[in-house]
Amino acid sequence: MKTINKNDICQQIIEFVEEERWNGQFSHETDLVKDLKLKGDDAYEFILLFSKKFNVNISKFNFEEYFDSEGDRILTIILDLLLKRKKKIKKKITIGDLERGGKEGKLI
Repeated sequence: MKTINKNDICQQIIEFVEEERWNGQFSHETDLVKDLKLKGDDAYEFILLFSKKFNVNISKFNFEEYFDSEGDRILTIILDLLLKRKKKIKKKITIGDLERGGKEGKLI
């Protein structure tokens, strides 16, 4: 396994993002949900691959706090309205957050 240099980890994460799915311009502020459109199983697989490649512990990472599940979003919105449930606001997760996790060895 390649040793990760903590000093240039952001560039390595950007290269990882490009290798996995996307081409484009990325920065610390690139949002995994809004910009990369990650959700559900794709988000889980991406974070799992990230954790393996960068040796990051994700045992305390709560996917539901950041990513929507796959499925019919319209149905969820209708049910929320009918049942008068408050929409759960998801936390933002960016490439900068992945960089911090890579440096700290954990993503929470």
